[in-house]
Amino acid sequence: MKFTTTDFAWQPQAVSAAGVSVAVLTGLHTFYRWDQSWVLLRNTERTITAEYWNWRAALAPENRPSDADVVASTKAFLATLSEIRGEEAQVFFQDLSFPAVVVNQSRP
Repeated sequence: MKFTTTDFAWQPQAVSAAGVSVAVLTGLHTFYRWDQSWVLLRNTERTITAEYWNWRAALAPENRPSDADVVASTKAFLATLSEIRGEEAQVFFQDLSFPAVVVNQSRP
C-alpha cells in the first residue's frame, strides 16, 4: 500500500486547524502590526538614547553647570522625552482601525 500525504485519518481536521491557525495569526498580525511596532519602538529608543546622551553631555563636570542650568537642562530633556513619546503614540494609533458601529436604521 502506497502512503501519500493526502491519505491519513485526520486529514479534514488537520486542514481545518491549519486554516484556522492562518486566519487567527493573520488577524492578530493585522491588529497588532508587530513588524511596524518593532520599527517604531526601535526608532523611539534610538531617539531617546541620543537625547539622553546630549543631556548627559550638557551636565558634564567639565562644563561646570550651575544648579539653575541643571534644572533647566533636565526640564528641557523631560519635555523632549514627552514629545518623543507623544509622537510615538500618534504614529502607532494613526493607522489603527476600530470596528465600525453599525446602527440599525430599519427599526422605528
